[in-house]
Amino acid sequence: MTKANMVWRGAVTGLSYYDYGAIIHRLKVGEALQISPVENIYDPKAVGIFYGENQVGWVPKSQNSEVRSLLDQGETLTAVITNHDPTRDFASRLFINIYRS
Repeated sequence: MTKANMVWRGAVTGLSYYDYGAIIHRLKVGEALQISPVENIYDPKAVGIFYGENQVGWVPKSQNSEVRSLLDQGETLTAVITNHDPTRDFASRLFINIYRS
């Protein structure tokens, strides 16, 4: 995956709300995660980030419009972990890049 097909990069939000704690030690730099549009009453453009069937978190609400639009158009996107440090605060613990597949 190249920078040319990168759609978004940044920190994953919502880590404390979902399954992140149960799978924290399985997440490794370079590992692919799935992304999917998710129904959310607080954010009509919500994009969830998943490790298998476990939701890890979200693309931040303030930055998810382009990613959601591509998913809604049928694009296949893949997230790759670029940095994961479980000792940091939740806002800077897990970073991903999202690419067109």
